[in-house]
Amino acid sequence: DEIDFPLGRLAIKKGGGHGGHNGLRDIVAQLGSADFLRVRLGVGRPVHGEVADYVLSDFRPDEEGPAADLVERAAKALTCMMTDGVVMAMNKFNTLP
Repeated sequence: DEIDFPLGRLAIKKGGGHGGHNGLRDIVAQLGSADFLRVRLGVGRPVHGEVADYVLSDFRPDEEGPAADLVERAAKALTCMMTDGVVMAMNKFNTLP
């Protein structure tokens, strides 16, 4: 989940910090390195309230369609990464929704 991206944006990235993301912090700690591929899925930033509560809550009814589309694109991006390589996948999927 990427709160700095609007709902629906997808980006593939290699490496980087955890940016305060607890899940990424744990992955970096387990791997001993931040040098891994990431598929970042935009969920948007909460207008008010705690970020953790926001990212752990269900999508609103009006967000369910765009969220489902995002998951479908993410699956296609992962397939592209495995079959055509990371650079091709980045060129194809690192675009604004």
